[in-house]
Amino acid sequence: MKRIIIVIFCILIFMVACQIGDTYTITEPYQYPIVPGMTEWSDLKSLQEKIKACQIPDDILLNMTTEALVETVIHYPLFINAFAHDTPQMGLREVKKYCNGLQELYTRDAAIEKMKAFINEKIPELEDGKYKGMWGELILEDLLLQ
Repeated sequence: MKRIIIVIFCILIFMVACQIGDTYTITEPYQYPIVPGMTEWSDLKSLQEKIKACQIPDDILLNMTTEALVETVIHYPLFINAFAHDTPQMGLREVKKYCNGLQELYTRDAAIEKMKAFINEKIPELEDGKYKGMWGELILEDLLLQ
């Protein structure tokens, strides 16, 4: 009887230990296969087609580190849509409805910390850093309000 209890106890400890570790294994940002400027992008005729083309496959999305996810969201091809509304905050709410990367980012405990780090360290290096910076700041502001 003691052996059974010890075995069960060991199994439970092992299961808990596995859940505590970082389960995110993809450390590189997702490379959107179709982006503005490509012929394939021009072939997409509706917003719905563009949204579908920008969805991150779940097997990638759910395994990305928060750092990789932040960078992926910053490079979201449809981020500019957030600035086509009465206010950027309203636009962010709309984009969040269809951007699965952004939806996942809002579930991550380290999202605020990692977004701040990305804005401070990597945005200045980007060719289109001004616009990506505005997008990142908008997300960060909204994350802080959650």
